[in-house]
Amino acid sequence: MRPKSITLTFGSREFLIRPLVTRQIRELGDLLSSEEWKLKPAISGYLDVIAIGLSRDFADDAARLDDLEATVPDLRVASAQLFTFGGFMEPVSGEVQAA
Repeated sequence: MRPKSITLTFGSREFLIRPLVTRQIRELGDLLSSEEWKLKPAISGYLDVIAIGLSRDFADDAARLDDLEATVPDLRVASAQLFTFGGFMEPVSGEVQAA
């Protein structure tokens, strides 16, 4: 069964994320297993995850994440949504909402 799209919200923006393609899954997996991930500051890691999630349909936004308004909780939730959507973690109390 094909997964449904999710709405990724942070700051004042909403992005409809279609099911991740294998490239995005591979990039998330590579990021998680890298030594750099373990040493990276949390904010940079969150932004990397979000950039991967946006890269398919929102490449311009992914390239300019530093210019989007957001809070740390926004970034943390968006990252968790993408990890859950990609199958890297189990849903936690409704973090992933199907669109």
